[in-house]
Amino acid sequence: MHRETGALVDFLVPYPSVSSSQVLGATTLRNPGDVVVWPKWTVTGPASLITFTHDGTGESFSLNPAATGHGNLLAGERVTIATDPPAVRYQDGGSWTAGLNWPGAVLWGLSPGDNPVTFQLDGSGPGSAVDLAFSPRYETA
Repeated sequence: MHRETGALVDFLVPYPSVSSSQVLGATTLRNPGDVVVWPKWTVTGPASLITFTHDGTGESFSLNPAATGHGNLLAGERVTIATDPPAVRYQDGGSWTAGLNWPGAVLWGLSPGDNPVTFQLDGSGPGSAVDLAFSPRYETA
């Protein structure tokens, strides 16, 4: 699954218009398996604050790149968030786990079926993206 910031436009040219520079938005993710899966998220900057919310459960987590001592995630820079076991890694392998909004962060899984989620990247711009990877799991007899 890949989601990316849409084209940004000037608010006043040629007439008043709105573009989404703060929110990648709400979407539905489908887990075709029989049991909960624990995804791995890859976020590509720019972004100053990353928030993922599972709208069905209300669980969420936020990653503040500045809290890691790095500053904002710049254009083209990547961070990977693994949910089980929890781990946040910058593209050079450095740990950014301290950038999560502990103790309230819940690195949630995807239940079987449809999962309503919202991705918000504050400070997003051209190239900002969220990629998701997981392997469906199935119960056996």
